[in-house]
Amino acid sequence: MEELSPLTNLNGSLPALIFQPISKSTIAQMSKNGGNALGLADTEGPLMLVNLAVMWSEPADDDNIYAATSRVIERSASAAKKLGVYNRYIYQNYAAKGQDVFAGYGTNNRRRLINVSKKYDPRGVFQKLQPGYFKLGRF
Repeated sequence: MEELSPLTNLNGSLPALIFQPISKSTIAQMSKNGGNALGLADTEGPLMLVNLAVMWSEPADDDNIYAATSRVIERSASAAKKLGVYNRYIYQNYAAKGQDVFAGYGTNNRRRLINVSKKYDPRGVFQKLQPGYFKLGRF
């Protein structure tokens, strides 16, 4: 990819693409016991998750790496939309810093998860004790 080619000259950088398919039957199984909190429907499948993973050794390269990966994500989403295969779902473990993974779950599912969080963890202990990563947030 042209967006990643500048990264190949950085000391210790290693970009990789990892593909993970999600079949229609897998999505259907997700919905069997109480619904699918991820907001996926088997009519949307099959889906292909793509993980753009980059390792690098120099902190001075952070901005270049983040900028290049952001361009790849933006261009990939744009191409998927043009092809009619875009899906709003973002797998949390593959998400980039700054992406709103919960937006892809849909408004109703996000509210449902927040209500469950309020009911079983009214003080937000599990979100506060988990450093970094993505937080459900509150409405």
